[in-house]
Amino acid sequence: MRVTALAAHTPEAVRAALAARGWEAQPAWFAATGIQPFVVLLEDITAAEREALVHWGTRSGADVLTGEGWALVAGAASRLAPLARYDRAPAELARLAPALGPLLAARVGPPRTWAIRGAELSLDQPVIVGIVNVTPDSFSDGGHLVSTAAAIAHAEQLIADGCRLIDVGGESTRPGATPVPVDQEISRVVPVIAGLIQRGFSAVSVDTRKAEVARAALDAGAAVVNDVSGLQFDPALAPVVARAEVGVILMHMRGTPATMDELATYQHVAPRSRRSWPPPPSRRSGRGLPASGSSSTRGSASPKPPPRTSGCSTNWQRSSPWAIL
Repeated sequence: MRVTALAAHTPEAVRAALAARGWEAQPAWFAATGIQPFVVLLEDITAAEREALVHWGTRSGADVLTGEGWALVAGAASRLAPLARYDRAPAELARLAPALGPLLAARVGPPRTWAIRGAELSLDQPVIVGIVNVTPDSFSDGGHLVSTAAAIAHAEQLIADGCRLIDVGGESTRPGATPVPVDQEISRVVPVIAGLIQRGFSAVSVDTRKAEVARAALDAGAAVVNDVSGLQFDPALAPVVARAEVGVILMHMRGTPATMDELATYQHVAPRSRRSWPPPPSRRSGRGLPASGSSSTRGSASPKPPPRTSGCSTNWQRSSPWAIL
């Protein structure tokens, strides 16, 4: 008898092992994702729901850790899948299905491309995003790019280094940063975006939380809008993005640059950050956003804002002019 440990962090090893033994592609992938470990944190649950989860976990073989108003459920995805079905989940857990179903579905069929304006970016490999801050006060590179020509040259170097998306920002959102008037922000970002488009590079993002700035950047050729506030700062921004049918990157920030330091206290940072964003794609039409074309910063690293002010950032060196999407 031979025993081989397969890589557990990805379903690919299991899929390949099944395919090598005659399984067809789709069943092999479903089986591989089904036995992957899956952990979810449930919050704001009732005492009855918590008790039902404990009993369900005992019967199903899943691990359930609970406390007052919360539960952590862990097990193979296939073990947790019945909780996403109204016909198989306990009646006391009916509230769980609408939230759990999309999470499980995304694991089985993750998107392979990201639709941006006029193109698609393949997600088979990480998308490295080059950061170009045309600001005097950004914490990582403020004041380094003193002209449009310098900013474009920097972007061209980032592209040569492997960046597939260039993110141009004209307003610092670091803690304590001073707000920038709309006209001034437009005057900073539009010439850089237009210059990159003229040079044949179309995968350009504008880093802004303001609808007017986004509209001007899109008119100049931007294909993506990156909003550090997650569409919370300017209610007019979501309709602008929807009409233009561009890609969207949603960041997370509590409050404003003037208040974010004081508000950056989290008990469970990931779910709290996620709640600040718009609804999932199936429910997003009410805000005017298309079902595709949006991305969150979950699992991404960005050199701004500093790690302790954002629940979605990893502690990268502040001098790094790029991010991973």
